[in-house]
Amino acid sequence: DGAPNFVWGPGARRGPDDGTHDGAAPWHLGQFARAFDVTSEEISATDTVSVLPLKSGDVIVQLRQRYRGVEIMGSDVKVMMRPDHQLVAISGRPRATGGAEMRFAQSREAALAAALSAQFGSPVSASSIGTEKMASGEDRFRLAPGSRLYMSEAAPVRPVMFPVGGRLVAAYVMEFYAGVRDSV
Repeated sequence: DGAPNFVWGPGARRGPDDGTHDGAAPWHLGQFARAFDVTSEEISATDTVSVLPLKSGDVIVQLRQRYRGVEIMGSDVKVMMRPDHQLVAISGRPRATGGAEMRFAQSREAALAAALSAQFGSPVSASSIGTEKMASGEDRFRLAPGSRLYMSEAAPVRPVMFPVGGRLVAAYVMEFYAGVRDSV
């Protein structure tokens, strides 16, 4: 789509003098908003994932973009800066959110049932999936007792936005450990 995935910053302006590393990184990203074909609002919808100081004194700040509070897959950006916040490079890219389809076509239970059905080649119904509340407050999902399949632990099923053909669509990311009940 013409948006860069890597930008060198030789001769780039220093970031704000009074800023922190995780404040300077989105500022630098904003300087390239036109090149990335995103708006300043889309850049401000990034969260700091990590700040990694290097032995050289440089720092790498990893940012991840959200749309209406939902993580955008493939939107991780790493901004490398000198100690004075002068830009060295940007890798990765934010995503434009115009035309994003925020409607989830199915419930998290139905999505897990579909994934289990595809993985094991036999139908699993959404009604056989139960919800467990974790101590952290997160909902996780597990097959009901008596099912032909067995899940050793409840599965996280997270809503995300996924880039497809230049636009974002609603999807789920899940991780599960499952198998036929009598298998090893």
